[in-house]
Order: sequence, then structure tokens, then C-alpha cells
Amino acid sequence: MEKKVRRLSKTIAENNVVAFNKLRIIADYAPNKEETSKELVTLLFNQMLDAKRMEADAEVKWKAQRANAVDLEWRFHNTMLACKAYVVAQFGPDSNEVESLGLKKKSEYRKSKRKTASTPDKMA
Repeated sequence: MEKKVRRLSKTIAENNVVAFNKLRIIADYAPNKEETSKELVTLLFNQMLDAKRMEADAEVKWKAQRANAVDLEWRFHNTMLACKAYVVAQFGPDSNEVESLGLKKKSEYRKSKRKTASTPDKMA
């Protein structure tokens, strides 16, 4: 039997559970093949439920870990912004220390040119 890597659709999985519950009710079910016996099907059903519970638990833990990581990323980011602001305040906006943090020196920004107001031509 080849190994499947994609999930079954929800409808198929639910139909399988319904069929399994109905199979358990059939009293004289006696298959010729061992792999279709009630005992093996029940064992596989219980293993599937355990695996789904473990998957759900892992997902909850993963979401909690992700939320913690996101929170710590933001705390670190905000702290680095404060550190950069402190370096600007301590060493000045045109210092090499500011540049070493990846910021531009104040002198590296282009100075804006003022637009001169032109007077409209007078018509005579």
C-alpha cells in the first residue's frame, strides 16, 4: 500500500467514521481478510483519534509558541528603535555611531530647494 501524503477531505473522513460506527453494529460481520476485521478497524480508528488529538495539542502549542515569538520580535524591535533614538540623542544626528546602526547621517539627506514665487506678468 502506497503512503499518502495529502489529507482526506472532511466529507470523506466523516463518512468513514459514520460507516465505522455502523460496521460496529453489524453482529455477524466476519471478513476473510485479517486487515478488514473489526478488531483491526477498531484499533486503526483509535490510533487515528489519538493521532488527531496529538496533532491538535501540537497545533495549540505551536500557536502559543508563535504568539510568544511574535511578541518577543516586537519587543526586540521596539527596544532597538529606542536604542537608535538614544544613540542619535547621545552622539548627535550626524555621527558615525548613527551610521553604524544603519541610519543615515543628517548631512546625507538632500536639502530641499525653495521654490521662488514668481510674479505674474502685468499686461499693459
